[in-house]
Amino acid sequence: MGLALRPWVTAFILALGLFLLIFLGRAVYNAFGLSDAFFVSGAVLIGISALRVIYRTGVYDVSGYGLNTFMQSFRRDQKRTYQNIYDYKDQQLAKRQKRPFYALPYFVIGSTLLAIAYLFSSIALMA
Repeated sequence: MGLALRPWVTAFILALGLFLLIFLGRAVYNAFGLSDAFFVSGAVLIGISALRVIYRTGVYDVSGYGLNTFMQSFRRDQKRTYQNIYDYKDQQLAKRQKRPFYALPYFVIGSTLLAIAYLFSSIALMA
């Protein structure tokens, strides 16, 4: 599978799994059930997309440094990986720039699922 296609397939499989889990977990299989399943899976995918964007900006670097420092306090040799938070932030920025940024597939598929949910809720309300 191509590298550019992998995030789209991953987002689709995640959406399909959430949809099936929610829809098949309901006792009633109707348009309201379809609407709920599409809405929840779409909202989760958009939430994942938003968290990816927030993570990419480096918002969680301070908490990551704190967790890293806390975990290193239990080491016997007391060797520090990072001298200070600036070193940690620079290294995390370098890591993020090397990795590709995949938020668009989750956002597009999530938005599509929300539109489908709106369609099914309109159909259910008209019936």
